[in-house]
Amino acid sequence: MNSRRRSLAVAVLGLAAMAAVFGFPQSRSTETATTAGSAPVTVVNTPLPVTLQGTGTVTGKVTALQGGSWNVGVATLPAVQLAPGTTVHVDDPARQAYSLSLCATGDTESCGVNPTTATIPLNKRFVIEFVSGYCFVRNTGIHGWTLTAPLNGQSYEHMIGDKISASDDDSTTGLFSDQTRIYVDGGQVDSLSVGVLAQGFSEHHDYGPEAYCHVTLSGYLVDTTSFPALR
Repeated sequence: MNSRRRSLAVAVLGLAAMAAVFGFPQSRSTETATTAGSAPVTVVNTPLPVTLQGTGTVTGKVTALQGGSWNVGVATLPAVQLAPGTTVHVDDPARQAYSLSLCATGDTESCGVNPTTATIPLNKRFVIEFVSGYCFVRNTGIHGWTLTAPLNGQSYEHMIGDKISASDDDSTTGLFSDQTRIYVDGGQVDSLSVGVLAQGFSEHHDYGPEAYCHVTLSGYLVDTTSFPALR
C-alpha cells in the first residue's frame, strides 16, 4: 500500500514539473495574441488605397497618368539656328508672283510698242527681286539704266550698271542680270519708269546716236494699305 502511494506521489510531482517548464498552450496563445508588435502581419488583398497627408517621400519608380489638361511652363526658350543660305520671308503668305517688261530710252529714241512706264495695282507693293535684259548703243555710250519708283509717298531713283559704248557708226549690245530688293508702291499711274544713264557723248555719221535697254523686272506683290500720293 505504501508503495502504491509513493508511486502516485512521484507521478503527480512529475506532471507538476512538466507544467512548470512548458506551461499551458492555451494561456500562451492568449498572451501572444494580445501582445502588440510581437509578430509580423501579412495582408493578402493588396494593394490598398493610401491617402497621404502632409509631407511624404516616394522612392522607386512611379507611374503617373494624365488627368485633364496639363499646363507646362517654359523658363527659357532655346535659340533657333538657321542653316547657312536659309531665307526667311517675313511677308509670307501674301506673296503674289509678279513680273513686267519695260524699255528704257534716251531723250530722242523710241522703243516702239514697248512701254517705258508701268502702273502697279492699287493697294499693292511690288518687291523687285531680279532685273535682267540687254542694252544697245550706236554712236554713243551709257553707264547703264535707271529705275524710278515711289515708296511711302516719295520717289526714288535706282541705278543699274551696264556700261557700254560705240562710235563711228558701230553698235554694241550688253547683257545684264542683277539681284535686287527694290520696293514700288502701287495705285499711282505710270509711277514706275525706266531710262538710260548716258555717258555724255554722241556722234553723227551715217547714223545718229541711239541707246535703249530692254528690261524685265521680276518679284512679287504684297497687299498693303493705301499710300500717300507723291508730292
